[in-house]
Amino acid sequence: MDKDKVGPTKLKFCHRLGDDWRDLAIFFDIRSSTRNRWDKGTESQELWELLERQGRLHKLPAALLEIGREDLFDMTKGLSNSAKDSCEETNRYSNPPKQPPPTPQLILTRRRLIELAGFGCVGLVGAVIANQVWKLNRSFKFDVVTVDSQGRETNHKRSQAEFFVEGLSNGVTLEMVAIPSGKFMMGSPTSEKEREGKESPLHEVTVQPFFMGKYPVTQAQWKAVAALPKVNRDLKAEPFRFKGDNLPVEQVFWYDAVEFCARLSKKTERIYRLPSEAEWEYACRAGTTTPFHFGETITSKLANYGGMKTYNSGPKGEYRGQTTPVGNFQVANAFGLYDMHGNVWEWCADSWHNNYQGAPTDGSAWNNDNDDRLLRGGSWFSHPARCRSAFRILYDPGVFHDGTFGFRVVCEEA
Repeated sequence: MDKDKVGPTKLKFCHRLGDDWRDLAIFFDIRSSTRNRWDKGTESQELWELLERQGRLHKLPAALLEIGREDLFDMTKGLSNSAKDSCEETNRYSNPPKQPPPTPQLILTRRRLIELAGFGCVGLVGAVIANQVWKLNRSFKFDVVTVDSQGRETNHKRSQAEFFVEGLSNGVTLEMVAIPSGKFMMGSPTSEKEREGKESPLHEVTVQPFFMGKYPVTQAQWKAVAALPKVNRDLKAEPFRFKGDNLPVEQVFWYDAVEFCARLSKKTERIYRLPSEAEWEYACRAGTTTPFHFGETITSKLANYGGMKTYNSGPKGEYRGQTTPVGNFQVANAFGLYDMHGNVWEWCADSWHNNYQGAPTDGSAWNNDNDDRLLRGGSWFSHPARCRSAFRILYDPGVFHDGTFGFRVVCEEA
């Protein structure tokens, strides 16, 4: 970029925001299109219409749209001040590096967004929209429950996690929870009741941070993404056995889940995919080493599974005979994820292996020429032992079990 043509004020914005030079065009377009209209009382309308004319507004996630016109007005009131910063401050940024600095992680709350209005917010909005990446991180609170081997509650606490909202269409959104990096022991110890040899050997895995769906993909989310342009294969609009927008999608092939991720990735320009088996178990355990993230057993007050059977010394419970709405039991694991045990089996990215001999230790998907794929978590139909954090099954990727196969997505960046 020619700094003589750009000018010191623009360079200052470049450095302040850490933007890639190629992504600054919209920032300059917005700034030049509105620079003479800040004080005419129509700032909110002007900015809103400008974004609409550029075809950008409809691509913003629902979280940004919730900010609304009035807050945009507050935001734009500070824009003229940012253009009047002193030359002394500007000149400190007048010599750009040969390589652009890395883009900082934008962790914004609604209030913080308004506070940023006097600090180059036009550039911020422009650069973010240019990438179609509006990361509005929020936090949410949830209940975490622990039970003993008889299913008696021994601990109940409130916890908190960060998440972001991905807008799909017609008010349908996807909530993605931040999963921190860490190490864990994958598989089950020989002392775990009803364990199987395919869960061995117990081995340490290091997992990098990622985002994971708070819930399994719902029918409403499926329909929104299935309506997007085809990437590799057709998707049925409503493949479900059980009907309800807030019920998890089921009766989907592994190939269908992969196509869903491909369409979502193309729409959002982020990397959405199925979790690796290691990522799934790490996210499910959320720091626990017990058979379930709930503790030593599972009860039908906590999850939807074949409750006529028991695990450990736990009580018999209810067999519902179908899926339940996501989040129905109002208890999550320590990461803030719901329905990790039961309701629907969840496809993972990996090929099937009979055990963990030679498995990667970096959390990546373990693939080979084996066509079979694997599922985790159990379903509404499953014996409780098959809902354990470590339990795994294989299945043909082009086949589904009636009403029990679903999935949730992960996002590599946000």
